[in-house]
Amino acid sequence: MEHNITRDEAIKAFHLEPEKKTVLIIGGSLGARTLNESVLQHLHEIKNSGVQFIWQTGKYYYQEIKERLSA
Repeated sequence: MEHNITRDEAIKAFHLEPEKKTVLIIGGSLGARTLNESVLQHLHEIKNSGVQFIWQTGKYYYQEIKERLSA
């Protein structure tokens, strides 16, 4: 996303369920790798927690994470 969007636009763009709580997982700079590894290690728990999440991996880790999730 390159601009500010409304809540309704975000729900539609990210295919979210409006009645569920949403957590944004975001890290930057030196902490991004550690955060991404932690999310990968706990992904099953996160997915089964009853919340939905948006995970911003960072541009340097996006392709790697995408490949690891498809494996």
